[in-house]
Amino acid sequence: MDAIVRAKPTTLTNPDGREIPVGAIRPEIVLQHELAVEIAADFHALAEHNRMQKAAIFEKLRAYQDLVFQEYGVRVGGKFNGLSIHDFADLIEIKADMRRYQQLTPSIVAAQALINEILDDLTDGASDDLRALVMQAFEKDEKTGKPNVQRILGLRRLNLNHPKWPDAVRALNDAVAPAGSKMAVVCRIRPEAGRSHEQIVVDFSRL
Repeated sequence: MDAIVRAKPTTLTNPDGREIPVGAIRPEIVLQHELAVEIAADFHALAEHNRMQKAAIFEKLRAYQDLVFQEYGVRVGGKFNGLSIHDFADLIEIKADMRRYQQLTPSIVAAQALINEILDDLTDGASDDLRALVMQAFEKDEKTGKPNVQRILGLRRLNLNHPKWPDAVRALNDAVAPAGSKMAVVCRIRPEAGRSHEQIVVDFSRL
Protein backbone atom coordinates (compact mmCIF):
# COMPACT_ATOMS: atom_id res chain seq x y z
CA MET A 1 0.00 0.00 0.00
CA ASP A 2 1.36 3.41 -0.93
CA ALA A 3 2.31 5.70 1.91
CA ILE A 4 -0.23 8.33 2.76
CA VAL A 5 0.89 11.72 1.47
CA ARG A 6 0.07 14.38 4.00
CA ALA A 7 -0.87 17.79 2.64
CA LYS A 8 1.41 20.57 3.74
CA PRO A 9 -0.23 23.17 5.99
CA THR A 10 -1.26 26.44 4.40
CA THR A 11 -0.60 28.37 7.62
CA LEU A 12 1.92 28.22 10.46
CA THR A 13 1.32 29.31 14.04
CA ASN A 14 3.73 31.93 15.35
CA PRO A 15 4.84 32.23 19.02
CA ASP A 16 1.91 34.58 19.71
CA GLY A 17 -0.59 31.96 18.56
CA ARG A 18 -1.47 33.74 15.31
CA GLU A 19 -1.98 31.77 12.11
CA ILE A 20 0.33 33.14 9.39
CA PRO A 21 -0.16 32.12 5.73
CA VAL A 22 2.80 30.08 4.48
CA GLY A 23 3.01 32.32 1.42
CA ALA A 24 3.72 35.30 3.68
CA ILE A 25 6.70 33.58 5.35
CA ARG A 26 10.20 33.48 3.88
CA PRO A 27 10.93 30.08 2.26
CA GLU A 28 13.99 29.41 4.44
CA ILE A 29 11.89 29.94 7.59
CA VAL A 30 9.26 27.49 6.31
CA LEU A 31 12.03 24.99 5.52
CA GLN A 32 13.48 25.47 9.00
CA HIS A 33 10.06 24.79 10.51
CA GLU A 34 9.58 21.63 8.46
CA LEU A 35 13.06 20.37 9.34
CA ALA A 36 12.52 21.01 13.06
CA VAL A 37 9.22 19.09 12.99
CA GLU A 38 10.82 16.22 11.08
CA ILE A 39 13.81 15.91 13.42
CA ALA A 40 11.55 16.16 16.49
CA ALA A 41 9.58 13.21 15.09
CA ASP A 42 12.87 11.30 14.71
CA PHE A 43 13.69 11.97 18.36
CA HIS A 44 10.22 10.87 19.47
CA ALA A 45 10.64 7.62 17.54
CA LEU A 46 14.08 7.00 19.06
CA ALA A 47 12.79 7.78 22.57
CA GLU A 48 9.92 5.30 22.14
CA HIS A 49 12.33 2.69 20.75
CA ASN A 50 14.68 3.17 23.70
CA ARG A 51 11.80 2.96 26.17
CA MET A 52 10.64 -0.34 24.69
CA GLN A 53 14.21 -1.72 24.54
CA LYS A 54 14.84 -0.77 28.16
CA ALA A 55 11.63 -2.49 29.26
CA ALA A 56 12.61 -5.61 27.28
CA ILE A 57 16.10 -5.65 28.85
CA PHE A 58 14.68 -5.42 32.36
CA GLU A 59 12.22 -8.21 31.53
CA LYS A 60 15.13 -10.45 30.50
CA LEU A 61 17.03 -9.60 33.68
CA ARG A 62 13.98 -10.30 35.84
CA ALA A 63 13.46 -13.64 34.10
CA TYR A 64 17.10 -14.57 34.76
CA GLN A 65 16.79 -13.54 38.41
CA ASP A 66 13.66 -15.68 38.77
CA LEU A 67 15.55 -18.71 37.40
CA VAL A 68 18.32 -18.15 39.94
CA PHE A 69 15.76 -17.77 42.72
CA GLN A 70 14.05 -21.00 41.68
CA GLU A 71 17.37 -22.83 41.79
CA TYR A 72 17.74 -21.99 45.47
CA GLY A 73 14.09 -22.17 46.43
CA VAL A 74 13.68 -18.42 46.85
CA ARG A 75 10.23 -16.99 46.18
CA VAL A 76 10.17 -15.47 42.70
CA GLY A 77 8.43 -12.28 41.65
CA GLY A 78 8.10 -9.12 43.67
CA LYS A 79 10.29 -6.06 43.41
CA PHE A 80 13.32 -6.23 41.15
CA ASN A 81 16.31 -4.81 43.01
CA GLY A 82 18.89 -5.10 40.26
CA LEU A 83 21.88 -7.33 39.63
CA SER A 84 25.15 -7.58 37.72
CA ILE A 85 25.92 -10.28 35.13
CA HIS A 86 28.94 -11.08 32.92
CA ASP A 87 29.72 -13.22 29.92
CA PHE A 88 31.95 -16.30 30.42
CA ALA A 89 35.12 -14.45 29.29
CA ASP A 90 34.29 -11.43 31.48
CA LEU A 91 34.40 -9.13 28.47
CA ILE A 92 30.80 -7.97 28.91
CA GLU A 93 29.30 -6.52 32.08
CA ILE A 94 25.60 -5.74 32.42
CA LYS A 95 24.64 -3.89 35.58
CA ALA A 96 21.18 -2.88 36.70
CA ASP A 97 20.77 -0.90 39.90
CA MET A 98 18.67 1.71 41.61
CA ARG A 99 19.74 5.31 41.00
CA ARG A 100 18.68 7.76 43.68
CA TYR A 101 18.43 11.41 42.72
CA GLN A 102 18.71 14.56 44.81
CA GLN A 103 17.60 18.12 44.32
CA LEU A 104 18.49 21.46 45.84
CA THR A 105 16.06 23.27 48.15
CA PRO A 106 15.70 27.02 48.90
CA SER A 107 18.06 26.50 51.86
CA ILE A 108 20.91 26.65 49.35
CA VAL A 109 20.53 30.45 49.30
CA ALA A 110 20.96 30.64 53.08
CA ALA A 111 23.95 28.29 52.94
CA GLN A 112 25.68 30.40 50.32
CA ALA A 113 24.98 33.64 52.22
CA LEU A 114 26.31 32.16 55.48
CA ILE A 115 29.46 30.88 53.81
CA ASN A 116 30.01 34.28 52.20
CA GLU A 117 29.76 35.91 55.63
CA ILE A 118 32.22 33.42 57.09
CA LEU A 119 34.72 33.92 54.29
CA ASP A 120 34.42 37.71 54.66
CA ASP A 121 35.18 37.41 58.37
CA LEU A 122 38.10 35.10 57.65
CA THR A 123 39.57 37.29 54.93
CA ASP A 124 42.83 37.68 56.80
CA GLY A 125 43.18 33.96 57.40
CA ALA A 126 41.45 32.54 54.35
CA SER A 127 43.39 32.38 51.11
CA ASP A 128 41.99 33.40 47.73
CA ASP A 129 42.31 29.74 46.70
CA LEU A 130 39.99 28.67 49.52
CA ARG A 131 37.40 31.29 48.58
CA ALA A 132 37.58 30.25 44.92
CA LEU A 133 37.24 26.57 45.86
CA VAL A 134 34.22 27.20 48.08
CA MET A 135 32.40 29.52 45.69
CA GLN A 136 33.05 27.19 42.74
CA ALA A 137 30.75 24.67 44.43
CA PHE A 138 27.83 27.07 43.91
CA GLU A 139 28.48 27.63 40.21
CA LYS A 140 25.79 26.29 37.88
CA ASP A 141 26.50 23.24 35.74
CA GLU A 142 26.62 24.01 32.02
CA LYS A 143 24.32 21.10 31.14
CA THR A 144 21.70 21.32 33.89
CA GLY A 145 21.81 25.03 34.65
CA LYS A 146 21.86 24.18 38.37
CA PRO A 147 24.61 23.87 41.00
CA ASN A 148 26.13 20.39 41.31
CA VAL A 149 24.66 18.59 44.34
CA GLN A 150 27.81 16.59 45.05
CA ARG A 151 30.02 19.68 45.03
CA ILE A 152 27.60 21.39 47.43
CA LEU A 153 27.65 18.41 49.81
CA GLY A 154 31.43 18.24 49.53
CA LEU A 155 31.69 21.59 51.33
CA ARG A 156 30.64 19.83 54.53
CA ARG A 157 34.10 18.24 54.67
CA LEU A 158 35.60 21.66 55.37
CA ASN A 159 36.14 22.73 58.96
CA LEU A 160 36.24 26.50 59.06
CA ASN A 161 37.09 28.07 62.40
CA HIS A 162 34.08 30.34 62.73
CA PRO A 163 31.10 30.35 65.17
CA LYS A 164 28.62 30.34 62.25
CA TRP A 165 30.17 27.33 60.52
CA PRO A 166 27.87 24.78 62.27
CA ASP A 167 24.88 26.80 61.02
CA ALA A 168 26.35 26.78 57.51
CA VAL A 169 26.77 23.00 57.63
CA ARG A 170 23.17 22.63 58.82
CA ALA A 171 22.01 24.82 55.93
CA LEU A 172 24.05 22.69 53.51
CA ASN A 173 22.41 19.55 54.87
CA ASP A 174 18.96 21.09 54.48
CA ALA A 175 19.82 22.34 50.99
CA VAL A 176 19.68 18.84 49.51
CA ALA A 177 16.54 16.69 49.45
CA PRO A 178 15.65 13.34 47.82
CA ALA A 179 14.16 13.66 44.33
CA GLY A 180 13.04 10.10 43.68
CA SER A 181 14.74 7.03 42.31
CA LYS A 182 14.82 5.05 39.08
CA MET A 183 16.14 1.70 37.92
CA ALA A 184 19.00 2.08 35.44
CA VAL A 185 20.91 -0.45 33.33
CA VAL A 186 24.29 -0.08 31.64
CA CYS A 187 26.41 -2.31 29.43
CA ARG A 188 30.20 -2.17 29.63
CA ILE A 189 32.53 -4.10 27.33
CA ARG A 190 36.26 -4.57 26.79
CA PRO A 191 38.17 -6.08 23.85
CA GLU A 192 40.29 -8.43 25.99
CA ALA A 193 41.03 -9.49 29.56
CA GLY A 194 43.23 -7.08 31.48
CA ARG A 195 41.70 -4.02 29.81
CA SER A 196 39.14 -1.74 31.45
CA HIS A 197 35.45 -2.09 30.64
CA GLU A 198 33.99 0.89 28.76
CA GLN A 199 30.31 1.76 28.73
CA ILE A 200 28.37 1.48 25.47
CA VAL A 201 26.95 4.96 24.95
CA VAL A 202 23.28 5.24 23.97
CA ASP A 203 22.89 8.97 24.73
CA PHE A 204 23.25 11.30 21.71
CA SER A 205 24.75 14.06 23.86
CA ARG A 206 27.65 11.82 24.88
CA LEU A 207 28.58 10.45 21.44
